[in-house]
Amino acid sequence: APSQSDVLFNRTFAVLKGELLCNQLLEPEVLHFVATFAGLFRTIFDVYCDVPVGTAAEGHMTLVGFLRVCDDFGLFPGIVDFQTAQWLYDTAENTKVVEQAARPRRTIRSDGSQTVGKPRRTRRGSALGIPSQDARQDGFLFFGKWIRKHLAWLTKDFESMSEEELSAAAILWAMSDWIEAHKMTVSDVFRFVDRDCSGSVSVEELSTGIEFMHFENPPAREHIATLVRLVAASSEKMEVDFRTLEMALTAVTKQREQRDRAANCFLKDVSKMSKAECNACIFLKDLWEVLKDKKMTPDQLFTELDEDKSGALTSQELTVQARKLMRLRSRPCPALAIESPFELLDLNGDGLVTRSELCDVLEKVRQARHLQALQDEVKHPIFKSTAASRSLKSVRRLFGLCAFIESLLKVALVHLDYHGTPTQAEQSSSSKAMWLLVHMHMRFKVAAERSAALAEAEGGAAEAKIFPDGGQAQRLPQYLPPMQQLLRHHPRLFTDAPARPPALPLPSWFVPASRPGTG
Repeated sequence: APSQSDVLFNRTFAVLKGELLCNQLLEPEVLHFVATFAGLFRTIFDVYCDVPVGTAAEGHMTLVGFLRVCDDFGLFPGIVDFQTAQWLYDTAENTKVVEQAARPRRTIRSDGSQTVGKPRRTRRGSALGIPSQDARQDGFLFFGKWIRKHLAWLTKDFESMSEEELSAAAILWAMSDWIEAHKMTVSDVFRFVDRDCSGSVSVEELSTGIEFMHFENPPAREHIATLVRLVAASSEKMEVDFRTLEMALTAVTKQREQRDRAANCFLKDVSKMSKAECNACIFLKDLWEVLKDKKMTPDQLFTELDEDKSGALTSQELTVQARKLMRLRSRPCPALAIESPFELLDLNGDGLVTRSELCDVLEKVRQARHLQALQDEVKHPIFKSTAASRSLKSVRRLFGLCAFIESLLKVALVHLDYHGTPTQAEQSSSSKAMWLLVHMHMRFKVAAERSAALAEAEGGAAEAKIFPDGGQAQRLPQYLPPMQQLLRHHPRLFTDAPARPPALPLPSWFVPASRPGTG
């Protein structure tokens, strides 16, 4: 344990470091820099802020949102680590403190109404926690989740939905993507959408929340009203209670999982996997280790397994051939004890596994392993602070635009002052701020080039896979990650920003060498 003198030294150093950073931000050149590029920082903040406060035009950025900015613009974790980013976030001077009304505790009745008081105990023997027989008669099971009968339209294929149902499902789909991307829950979203704490949201309240989410092709108010009418438990009262909204979003999520099937199962938490998904996950991860040992690609693996060169394998043939390779490994393979591991690989249901199906699934295994490695190394902002995404439950201190600009500038000052070269440390504070802008500009250009290459490779087919009509899918609301929103709507964001740092002035003692022939 650190001694008392070490603790005192660390606290004193942190205070002095914070005072130095604040003094650097108050220099006239830095203030002029902030005034010049305030619009640029405003655009970035508006896209990345993740909690609405007041009207939809205002916002609060959680620590996860701030880390997402740092990650997208190449600042995290190479330039600023998690501890420093959290310290800058927690000590930002330009924050506001607001009072928030206390919310009464509620319980959900079987008819959807809510009462204030202690939570009702679930009935014994009910694995699903169903409160009453009436609730059981009013709903049905959909992939293990309890859904009310009037939401049965959400369980249909998109091809079978009417135009109104498809529009409402697209809004719920986009909301589900937004919730997942921000690592929130339906309860979190309902909490900041339900402004009057009534326990249900109206069309106006839901419109405000959807406006804040910044969807592509944002839905009109009449489309949101249609969504509320289809989802609301009572057609007379155009309001949606929490439990009904949660069921609707759950149905959409289950639909997406069913459509993706093997494509996404390896990225799920093990506790949420089905038996078939767990078996496939264990088997394919061991198969991936075989690929690494033999230094093969998935395409080369399929060529070796396809002995008759037919271009397709049955699940049984693929299992037998893969087990032959696994038995050659020096370490034991748990996959050898798994029966029928390839139930999820037959994506089109024809009974055969093609080269593209095997390669696609193994690519998802590679992505899942890479994501797990990031999680183990604690290098990604999504895994850095799980508790930070829950900060909106009792928002008191608002991290707004001014605090965002202050913290970003401090990232550059801390890095160049304490971790840069001696030449960088001697630069003026305004030059260090300009360095930050140049770095963000460079990362933005790299993201734009990568996005253009990806769009050319995919040929725009990704969106058409979700909804039946590709042209109609372009008009339906969709969620895009913040960086993709900037690239699509603000491609000239850094037009006025410098593309390279300013040249350093030559020292006074420097004497240029005379050119040959000039005497």
